[in-house]
Amino acid sequence: MKYISYDKIETLTEQRLCEYESKFGQIVSPPIPIDKIIERLFSLRILWENIHEEDGEVILGGLRPNEKQIVLNDSRMPLFNKYEGLEPFTKGHELGHWDLLEEKDLIGHQMFNFLTKSSFVLRSSSDKDAEKVRVLIANLWKGPDFYKVIKSIEGKKDDAITKRIIDRYASTLLMPKHLIKKVCATLDILSWSDLYKLRKIFNVTISALTVRLQQLNMIYIDNKKIYKSKEDAIGQLALIR
Repeated sequence: MKYISYDKIETLTEQRLCEYESKFGQIVSPPIPIDKIIERLFSLRILWENIHEEDGEVILGGLRPNEKQIVLNDSRMPLFNKYEGLEPFTKGHELGHWDLLEEKDLIGHQMFNFLTKSSFVLRSSSDKDAEKVRVLIANLWKGPDFYKVIKSIEGKKDDAITKRIIDRYASTLLMPKHLIKKVCATLDILSWSDLYKLRKIFNVTISALTVRLQQLNMIYIDNKKIYKSKEDAIGQLALIR
């Protein structure tokens, strides 16, 4: 998959949120209404079905593009229940595949060719008459901590460029810059307890939140300690030594 800059992804998701607000009303506070965005703005359906997994696979969701359907794996409900924020992030991830698939002027015609990219496979669902679900085996919708756990289970190599692009799409859509900065102004984001409050407010995983805040240069985390910046971390560590 060809690289798409973070700035372009950020601009695209900001545009999508503006489109939604112009048609359905302003989003004044988090969490982002991901289901409504999927269903109203993109005219996609969200379905829950059992998606077949091969040995070692962990599939949370997939895309049925010809039928304009995002399918979540019903058999993985325990994971969705265990990891708060994983469900909306999975939906944002699958929406990213659809949105970038449609943005031919942005990504090029061959970027999401499901039939030729080896990372993408067809998996059957409980609906035997429907088109098979197209899934990305690499499970690219999690933050780094959860990702490591799943990788240890399935032991499959992923496409690092695709991971960064789709994760960035879901992250910027669910945690838009203006809302993150607005809410963070009322919290102490150098405190883990407040970060968990923030996670709950935006309904995302803590891993996705901390990655997003670091991408925005609002915090820097080293060995589970939170700093204002990387420079601040280096300075404090130098004083200790």
